[in-house]
This record gives sequence, structure tokens and C-alpha cells, in this order.
Amino acid sequence: MSVPQLNKIYLGDCLEVLKTFDNDSFDDAFTSPPYNRKVGDKYKYYRDNVSDYYKLLCDVTSELLRVTKHNVIINIQSMVDNKRDVALWYAHFADYIKGRVVWCKTNPQPGNNERNGLRSVTNGFEDFYVFGKDNTDFTANQRVINYIFTPINSKHFEGHGAVMKEEVADFFISNFTTRGGL
Repeated sequence: MSVPQLNKIYLGDCLEVLKTFDNDSFDDAFTSPPYNRKVGDKYKYYRDNVSDYYKLLCDVTSELLRVTKHNVIINIQSMVDNKRDVALWYAHFADYIKGRVVWCKTNPQPGNNERNGLRSVTNGFEDFYVFGKDNTDFTANQRVINYIFTPINSKHFEGHGAVMKEEVADFFISNFTTRGGL
């Protein structure tokens, strides 16, 4: 096991890299794993089609809880292809959930809402779940509200078409982490 180094970028499979760190190596964690959309999204280095998405979510959440002292914030969007796995994951970690913040998108991107002859509702929000080992280490701004309204990001980067808006990430960093924390 190892201790994380400040200002170092670790390149590799997130689960394999997390396993190299000691318990409680980080103060907080913030992540947005792929949503397992299975519709042919074009990422440069990733195919968003995991055969056991529930296991992936559980493995990532378990490792983050292990290496993190306080808050683990995970952004997930329940969709047609992942809703069962997301619901099972939510139930599996229910005792660790401290709260949920909803990102309400003022200009949601219309998606392909018809598949196999079935229509679905356009997702105009995403969930951010705040996890912790217990309720005694809840390190959040005590006046944080459980929603944030912003438009989606109009910037796209080559190889990634769904970039989180900086304002959304800033909201979580400023409300759920402490200055100088790792």
C-alpha cells in the first residue's frame, strides 16, 4: 500500500490505482463514473457498455469509502440502460448515504428517447450522492441545499461529449471539502 503524493497524476484503471492506497488516504473523493448508456457514445478511449455495471458501481464505491476519511461524492444518472443497476447500488449502500444533491439542468440535451418502440422521459437532472463511513464525519457546509440549477456545459472535448459544468464541480468542492484537504 502507499500514501498519495500531492500534485501527482496517477494514470491507470481507477480500481487498480485505488487498491494501491492505504485506508483513509484521502479526506474526500468526488467522481462521475460512466453511466453505461450502451448506445454507442463516442469516447476516445472508452466504450460505455459494461456487462456488470452494478458490480462496477459497488467496487468503485467500496474502494472510495475505504481510502476516504470523510465524504465520497458520486455523480450518477439513472437511465434506460442502467436504472436497475443504479437502484440496486443505491439500496446496497443506503446505510452510507448522507445525502443527495440534484443537478437540475436548465437546458437538458435531448436524447434518443425512443428505443425498441418505447419512449422515455428526457433526463433534465443528475444525482450526486454523498456517502460516508458514518454520520459523525459529515463535513459539509451546514447550509448547503440539495439542488443546483445550471445549464449543461456547451464545451465538448475531443473524445468526450458529456463534460461536467465547472460550476457544478465547484459547488461540491466548496461545500463538501475543507481547504488544504487531500
